[in-house]
Amino acid sequence: MENADEDLKLLITEICYLAKSLNLFYHLELAVELLHEWEISDSFNLRRSAEREMWLQGERAFRKVIYIYIFFCLLTVFLAIGSTTLSGTPTLLYQFWLPAKWREYNIWPAFFYESLSLNFNCMCNVVLDSFQCYLLYHLSLYTRLIGMRMERLGYEKTNVETTSSLENIIDMHQRLKA
Repeated sequence: MENADEDLKLLITEICYLAKSLNLFYHLELAVELLHEWEISDSFNLRRSAEREMWLQGERAFRKVIYIYIFFCLLTVFLAIGSTTLSGTPTLLYQFWLPAKWREYNIWPAFFYESLSLNFNCMCNVVLDSFQCYLLYHLSLYTRLIGMRMERLGYEKTNVETTSSLENIIDMHQRLKA
C-alpha cells in the first residue's frame, strides 16, 4: 500500500501508451494512404520556388522541435537514472511491488531492467508522438500551400488558367479534408 500512488502512475502511463499505440494502429491504413497520396499526386507537388522555400523552412523548423523533444526526453531519463544511482540508499527508478526483503538481494539486475525499460518507454513515446505530429504538421503545411496558391489566383493571365488553378485548389482541399 505504501507505493500505491507509484503503481497507479505507472499503470496510467502504460495505459496511455497502449491507447496511443491502438489509435495509431487503428488509423495506420489511412495514414499510409495519405502519405502515399501526398507523394504521388500532382496537386500536392510543389510548383514554385516560394512553395519549395516555405516547405523546406517548415521541415527545418519541425526537425529542430523534434530534436529538442528527443534531447529533453533522453535528458530526463539520464537524470532519473543518475539521481537514483547517486542516492545513498538502494532504490529503483520506479517503485513497483517487490518482496519485503528485496534490499538484501542484488539490486542491479532489477535496476538495469528498469533503466532499459525506461529508455524503451521514452523512445516509444517519442516515436508515437513524433509520427502523429509529423502528420498534423504536414497537414498544416499543405493548408498553408493552399493559401499561397489562393493568393496567386489574382495574378493568373486568363480566366481559363484561373479556373483550372481554382479547380486544382478545391480538389486539393477536398483531399486534405477527407
